[in-house]
Amino acid sequence: MIRSVLLFAGLACLAMAFYDIDEPIYNRGDSIFLKSAELKADPSCPSQLYSCATCSATRICVPLPNGTWHHVQDVPCADPTPYCQKSTGSCSAEPDIDCGQKDGFICTRDGYFPDVKDCSVYHVCTNFVANSFQCINKTYDAIAQDCVKSTESCSPFDCEAKSGRKVPHSRYDTFFAYCRSDVAALVDRCDQAYVLNGTSQLCQPPCKANGPVADNTDCHKYFTCSMVYYTKDIVIPQLASHACPPGMGFDPVHLICTNVAADVPNCKF
Repeated sequence: MIRSVLLFAGLACLAMAFYDIDEPIYNRGDSIFLKSAELKADPSCPSQLYSCATCSATRICVPLPNGTWHHVQDVPCADPTPYCQKSTGSCSAEPDIDCGQKDGFICTRDGYFPDVKDCSVYHVCTNFVANSFQCINKTYDAIAQDCVKSTESCSPFDCEAKSGRKVPHSRYDTFFAYCRSDVAALVDRCDQAYVLNGTSQLCQPPCKANGPVADNTDCHKYFTCSMVYYTKDIVIPQLASHACPPGMGFDPVHLICTNVAADVPNCKF
């Protein structure tokens, strides 16, 4: 009982701060709130103290003794935290994923994706429905999943004369676009930290130096990476897939085929 009284007293102080009222009426009638404020139930309150009124404003509500909630005040968000996060009811530098603009972006899977044209725009796909956001005076970093300052010019995908083929993002080769009539039709990404190999048109491990590379999709296979020099300044990495001998798996640490199960966890020999 004492704890409940203290809770309502604390909430009364909160409401007094917003309404700029000095005189509580703890000993008058049944109310423990305020003398001048008419506290009434408000269906806009979601039965919690802190929530979002809009995508750019928070909402504060307080409970009433009868179990309903009273709307105290909406608080606009401003720079550097101009967005309201629904999970906290607080202003944030990042918009809530439900507050993006609906557009024609095609979701191939759930997650965060760069835009097909604009490097300041990104899309959040949830249950194959896209919400689109724009970084203000910044560029979207697809790896950090954040808006960052950048002075570099950016053209996400080069689809010229590549209709019906996949092309990697100009900055993030984990992401790629499928081209149609010289235009990026949709954006997808590689799994397993792979990148798009423009020659094979497959998602494969990055090829940065000569030698074997583990195949993250099949523990019985591996790739060999070869750096092919066409000229002194033009080097084209090439990957070739190989299978270990029967009954063996590829050890990603020692980069060899082995029949020691401990060296290749979760691989059936």
